[in-house]
Amino acid sequence: MNEANQPNLKNPVTLEATLPQNVFTITKLYSTFSYFYSPRYAFRGESHEAWEFIYVQSGEVVIETDEYTQVLSKGQAFMHKPWEFHRIKANNTTCHTLFISFSVNNDEELLKIAGIPLQPNNTQKQYIYDIINNGIVLFAGKNSVPPRKEGENEEYATNQTVKNLIELLLIGCIRNLENKAQKNSSSTQAEQAIVSYTIDFLNENLTKKLSLKDIANNLGYSVSHISSIFKKSMNISLINYYIKLRIMRAHELIAEGKMSMKEISEYLDFDSVQYFSTQFKKISGITPTQYAAVIKMKNWHFDPFKY
Repeated sequence: MNEANQPNLKNPVTLEATLPQNVFTITKLYSTFSYFYSPRYAFRGESHEAWEFIYVQSGEVVIETDEYTQVLSKGQAFMHKPWEFHRIKANNTTCHTLFISFSVNNDEELLKIAGIPLQPNNTQKQYIYDIINNGIVLFAGKNSVPPRKEGENEEYATNQTVKNLIELLLIGCIRNLENKAQKNSSSTQAEQAIVSYTIDFLNENLTKKLSLKDIANNLGYSVSHISSIFKKSMNISLINYYIKLRIMRAHELIAEGKMSMKEISEYLDFDSVQYFSTQFKKISGITPTQYAAVIKMKNWHFDPFKY
């Protein structure tokens, strides 16, 4: 470069670089699934070259391999090693399970979290939801993933987003296991505690129509404070999360088959059956009546859910 093309530097500073280092890297992406299982559902089993990450969103499942049987409850996760034959079945209850499959360049690191129950924190749960949402489009039409719906397109850098999120999820799970997931400050710890208390409170009050003011008052915080902390941590508004929990409870009640749609709507304190049906379809992708028809089939499983 000649002198005429030299940039006009003002007060130049020499910076010391730190080069990125990868303990492991995702090398292949295969599929993501979000499945609802009937209480009697049982999968015959399979083995494949991919690692498989399983997260139980609701209900309880039984995982079986040739070496062990493991019961997973709501909020727990699990990792299957490549080529490990495995089966899964609902543990006599309606279940919602999420699956992510991939390969890495260093299997040794993931062996630390393989074959044992894992407990993702709120941040890692959000990674799982984001992976599933992006994967719906990324893997469409491959490995039994349904084709894309009309107007459904990949967002910018979807492939890289899924790769990076899976790596962050796995790193977080390893850190959890090794007790290295320390909070950066006491304020962060307090915020995580508020989110956990809030989620517990919402789950205890699914049959009530709570407002933001009701939730905040019961937990002893202002509406703005608790709303801000919850949205920051969970990447979803507090009210939308609460509605989603109530709809998930509706899934379980419909599967039990003891109540009519009107009774379920009233039990969960929705304003009307019509509003209940609208919210159900918005979250689940199908109406309550369609959902009821599906679960009458023996050993059903389907994948309508998007976070």
